[in-house]
Amino acid sequence: MRPIASDPTNTEIIEHLSRYAPGTAVRMAINPEFPYAHTLGGIVLGVGHDGSPVIYIGEAGQAGFLPALTAQELGWHPRTVVPARTRRGVGATDQ
Repeated sequence: MRPIASDPTNTEIIEHLSRYAPGTAVRMAINPEFPYAHTLGGIVLGVGHDGSPVIYIGEAGQAGFLPALTAQELGWHPRTVVPARTRRGVGATDQ
């Protein structure tokens, strides 16, 4: 994952999105502690707290839990390794 600026410009977002296929769905990942995927709502031009123009992307609704691998790619959750499993004998008795 290539990090994006904390307050990216429209050009920076377009640059990041242009690396992916045009038909790929776009969702927002919300809340690193309890990650969910959200669909996008409206996109409007508004004004920031300092009076400068800001593009706001609204959230339209929740689309379920964020997949674990996606949370790991975002750096929200540590990468984990599945522990090796050992096969236990069937019908074995303790001696």
